[in-house]
Amino acid sequence: MDIKEKLQKFFDKDIISIFKKGNYYYVILDDGLFIKPVYETDIKRTKITELVIPAPVLDKEYEFLWSRNK
Repeated sequence: MDIKEKLQKFFDKDIISIFKKGNYYYVILDDGLFIKPVYETDIKRTKITELVIPAPVLDKEYEFLWSRNK
C-alpha cells in the first residue's frame, strides 16, 4: 500500500497532494474550496490538524511525495 492509500482512509474527500516534513505528512484535499486548506497528520493518525499556511509554501519548504496531477 502506498502513502496515498494509507492517508486517504483518514479523509472523506479525495487527496490532491501530499508533502512531508519530519515525521508529519501535509495533505491537501479536493474539498471544492478555491483556497485549499492543508492538513497535518502522522501515518498513525494520532492527530489531524487543519493548518493556516497557504499551500504554495509547501513547494518550497516540504518534501513533495505525491500529486494527482503528476
